[in-house]
Amino acid sequence: QGRDAARYPELAIDGVLGLDALHAGLAERLARFEPLGQGNPACQWLLDQVQIADRRDMKGGVVRLRLQQAASRSGLCDAVVFGIGAMDEALRPGACVSVVGQLQLDDWRGGGAVQFVVEDVLDG
Repeated sequence: QGRDAARYPELAIDGVLGLDALHAGLAERLARFEPLGQGNPACQWLLDQVQIADRRDMKGGVVRLRLQQAASRSGLCDAVVFGIGAMDEALRPGACVSVVGQLQLDDWRGGGAVQFVVEDVLDG
């Protein structure tokens, strides 16, 4: 198996998820914790050892990614990075990385689609 939360003690993460766990049902359950803010922070998840299958640079430093499990090349998940900044070099197509962020319903696409909002990246 990949790394777990104990291997990253400096990160404030709530757990490790595989791409197969990223579905609308989980995103809807997490949305019940809203409103989020200083006293109620969003859950931070680690997606361990994922490969950047595709990358599309959008306006304003927004980047859309397609992630797959690195070891098995199975499972696909859409991800988005707002203000890519220092993460730019690590998030190149073909790169194997671990990412930290939140799972959200993708209201723009609808139909039960989910996206992973990347907040931080760790080189594979």
